Amino acid sequence: MNNNQNNQQQPKKKKSVGVIVLIVFACLLPIIILVAVMLMSLGVLLFNQSQDIVTVQTLTFDQIASDTYNSQFDAYLGESISKSSVSFLMDRVIQINGYETNTQRKMKVEILLKDGKTYSESSYNKSILNSMNKYDVSAEYGYDGYMSKITIVEK
Repeated sequence: MNNNQNNQQQPKKKKSVGVIVLIVFACLLPIIILVAVMLMSLGVLLFNQSQDIVTVQTLTFDQIASDTYNSQFDAYLGESISKSSVSFLMDRVIQINGYETNTQRKMKVEILLKDGKTYSESSYNKSILNSMNKYDVSAEYGYDGYMSKITIVEK
């Protein structure tokens, strides 16, 4: 009988080992799922950060392009600018507008003289400037960072 009891206990041990394995697996399954979700989240985070880096580099290249374009005119901006500097500026604007194919990129100029007359880049003539006077030259910038308009005011 003692032998019979040992035989009956043996299958119970197999069942209890199987139950323990199921319990351990049931406890580990949420942890495994949590780790998988965390790894996927990390992958999405890294992907988004790499997209941000590409965007920043694109913005940087766009900024370099607009700064390079604007630098052609920066030396002529300011207060009390001489007639010769304004003439050089206008020559540069006319030259650039001549080969610029993008009409939105063409520089617009407004020249305001003391006598109330107003001129644009298309109506400009060197004879309208007075060598005895100084000029205030300022710039406006478009949404893309490029200089879009220059205003020249006779003092």
